[in-house]
Amino acid sequence: MIPIIVTHWNQHHDKLRACEAHLKDRHCPSWSYFFGYPGRGLKTRQVPNLKYLMDPGEIRGAYIGQNLTHWHLWSSLKNSAERHPSEKCWDIVEDDVWLNDGWSDVYGDVVEDIGAIDPDWNFINWGACCVGSTETTQMTQMSESIYRGFGQCLHFYTIRRQALDILLETNKLMRGRIDQQMLVDTYPHLNAYCVLPRIASQRDTDLPL
Repeated sequence: MIPIIVTHWNQHHDKLRACEAHLKDRHCPSWSYFFGYPGRGLKTRQVPNLKYLMDPGEIRGAYIGQNLTHWHLWSSLKNSAERHPSEKCWDIVEDDVWLNDGWSDVYGDVVEDIGAIDPDWNFINWGACCVGSTETTQMTQMSESIYRGFGQCLHFYTIRRQALDILLETNKLMRGRIDQQMLVDTYPHLNAYCVLPRIASQRDTDLPL
């Protein structure tokens, strides 16, 4: 299985313990951790003539923490992969991820099939939401579960090494929520795919399709 990295902010120890128990219950064999940025007390400085994707006054706290966490994780993976060429692919989950029953069967099929569909794929979103919104590209079905296109949410995704430079470059300046920004700035430059129906959601959250 592709290495799993759990991003967490240590804001609630119970939350992380619940995530660990859930991953064990869903038969995830192992995972490592990436301690992120809580974002409490942080806010952005509005940059003149920069086009924002949301009210810049609302870009604060958890939004900034999530952006910094994913960006710094990508940077760390890039640095590690440059030292260790065998590192080529990672599964990233947030600490509120909720894996559906039977998720691993679909996961295994997709991992096996996607290389034949597109050898140059570099991003898979396993838990995308809002895939029907006007902000997303039209989904193109490639197999029973694999769709070319992208949606929002980052609670479970897979990245390949060649995606890291694009992820870092297009998200180094924060103009909105990171998944919102990736729709506009990042995904058009990636060979990005979604798995539908999604195999992961967020704990205690009703995500729109």
